Amino acid sequence: MPEAKKKTTAKKKTYVTVQAFRDLEDNEYIYQVGEVYPRNGNESVKSERVEKLLSKENAQGKPVIKEA
Repeated sequence: MPEAKKKTTAKKKTYVTVQAFRDLEDNEYIYQVGEVYPRNGNESVKSERVEKLLSKENAQGKPVIKEA
């Protein structure tokens, strides 16, 4: 009988806001400096969105979050 594969849950990375910004993909929620991203209730953020916010490839032209 084949061995059952165990499901492993990858630990989600945590990010913190380093520049206040209005999240245009989260009902225009305004993140303040020091706030955890994504906020509770918005855990379905795509990795592409996180990458944009970590880089200068966003509306502000500079990183607005960093890995905590």
